[in-house]
Amino acid sequence: MNYVKGLFGKKQTASEETNDNESAASEEEVEQPQQKKVKNFPPCYPIVYHSISACGRKKYLALMGLGEYIAFIIIAILNIVGLIIALVTSRVYDYIGGVALGGCYIIFYPVIAFFAQYWLTYGACAHKNSARYVLAFISYLVGIIFSLFMAIGVPSMGACGLVGALQLITKSDGTFAMIYSFIMAAVWAFNVVYQVIIVLLLYRHFNEEGSSLGRAKDQIMAFFVKRSLTSTISGVTGGN
Repeated sequence: MNYVKGLFGKKQTASEETNDNESAASEEEVEQPQQKKVKNFPPCYPIVYHSISACGRKKYLALMGLGEYIAFIIIAILNIVGLIIALVTSRVYDYIGGVALGGCYIIFYPVIAFFAQYWLTYGACAHKNSARYVLAFISYLVGIIFSLFMAIGVPSMGACGLVGALQLITKSDGTFAMIYSFIMAAVWAFNVVYQVIIVLLLYRHFNEEGSSLGRAKDQIMAFFVKRSLTSTISGVTGGN
């Protein structure tokens, strides 16, 4: 009899321990997302939350997009350095306006490009969503055109590139600035190629996941309808 009671007692203790473990596990599951939201990379939380590890097999593509974002900032800084060198050494005063525009690129690009290009790329990698892919394609198309424009390198437009290098050939004291401009033209051209590679990789995943322009259109329309309904409902509720 005591033996049977002992067996039931052990079973009851074991079931209590199992329940305790399950409750502890559930608490850990609740706490885990909170920890993840704090530890995201790049460290942009609480402005926006994103986690490259959530991109799964497209993680490499999100990292390539992040690399493009950082590289473009560095290239833009090198670009204005080239314009300043050309202005100082060759005394071509057409570069004054170009230096001002180049400074604007450095000031405004980091914020605009994070949301207009990198964030869209991350969204396409983290979610199976046709609209996000299409928006990422558009953003990179703009980036490719801009990089081509900078590679051509009209100095008065804030670009250190091919045209500026050709202008400096006739300047005896502008040799270093000329070589620097040729190098910058090559760097901008390489950036164009890099962005094209990202677009091709995005397009491959776009096809593999069965995305389409029709689905993208439907998703964008649904998004705006939802937003308009939400604002209408909140307006009516607020009015009451």
